[in-house]
Amino acid sequence: MKVALIGTCPSSRMLAPYGDPEWQCWVCSPDNIQLPHIDVWFDIHGDLLYPGYPKWEERYVDWLRQQTFPIFMQRTDLVPNAKEFPAKELVAQFGAYWFTSSLAWMMAFAITQGATEIGIYGADMSTRDEYLNQRPGMHYWMEVAAGRGIKVFIPPESDLLQPPPLYGYSDTSPMGRKLVVRHKELTDRVKTLNAELKRIEGEKHHLQGALDQTEYDQIVWSGDPFARIAINLNLEKS
Repeated sequence: MKVALIGTCPSSRMLAPYGDPEWQCWVCSPDNIQLPHIDVWFDIHGDLLYPGYPKWEERYVDWLRQQTFPIFMQRTDLVPNAKEFPAKELVAQFGAYWFTSSLAWMMAFAITQGATEIGIYGADMSTRDEYLNQRPGMHYWMEVAAGRGIKVFIPPESDLLQPPPLYGYSDTSPMGRKLVVRHKELTDRVKTLNAELKRIEGEKHHLQGALDQTEYDQIVWSGDPFARIAINLNLEKS
């Protein structure tokens, strides 16, 4: 069984084998409802249709209710045709430390269902939140799959191909040292610009105060200059 796990990152989402009958497309996220082919849908979240949520949540749940492909959810009460995702069974088998994203749950499930090949598409996990919380989980399941003889494919467009830094070693590599120097350079430049912006902002406030005082003095000592300007403009037009 070949399974393509599909997230939402645009760099590789559309590279999945949608037209290949040998592959099953396992999909998650409301942003993916327009994909050209879906074999199985996953929604691990339980916070659907809570009070105050935007209307698109209701449209998404209505869309799920209309689908005929298998759907796995945490809350099956919202979608009668959905199956309960076997989270408890997976935690009992693997432990609770590495289920850090929907794709992590899906990959663990694919491993237990006998997948011989797993492709991961639409998953960069390159933002700080995803990098800190989700990316290590995907790396873990990639290792688990490889250890079981499962072929794992990730397109080169995905940042998941980059392993985490080797603690104590990567920071002293040529690239590690280069990035440290680059970070210091950029930090110093930002500090310089912030100081300059602060100086300019102070000068602006000083000049604005002087302008306000001058306009006040014009009104008191020489009449309203703005009224005279308006009169002159009207005379020129006539």
